[in-house]
Amino acid sequence: MRKAIARFPKWMVYVLTLAGVTGCAPEVGSESWCKSMEEKPKTEWSIKDAGSYATSCVITVSAKVGSEQWCKDIVQKPKADWSANDAKNYATQCLLP
Repeated sequence: MRKAIARFPKWMVYVLTLAGVTGCAPEVGSESWCKSMEEKPKTEWSIKDAGSYATSCVITVSAKVGSEQWCKDIVQKPKADWSANDAKNYATQCLLP
């Protein structure tokens, strides 16, 4: 067992560590994501990023995902009308802050 661990390449440990650290990006559409996109040069945005930014950060008439107002609004919405993203965002942003 120890020999197998000793033969495990060091570069693989670094790659896995880096992957674990970079996998913690903010939720698309959240206030922190909008702020990070504002700081990122627009030449580095993908088309998907631009679309998400427009719909989540610019053309929004309701509260930002995860804000106190958004949590209050989503509770008032009938659960049958919730999307899968609504349910996920409610759980992660409102119940488990």
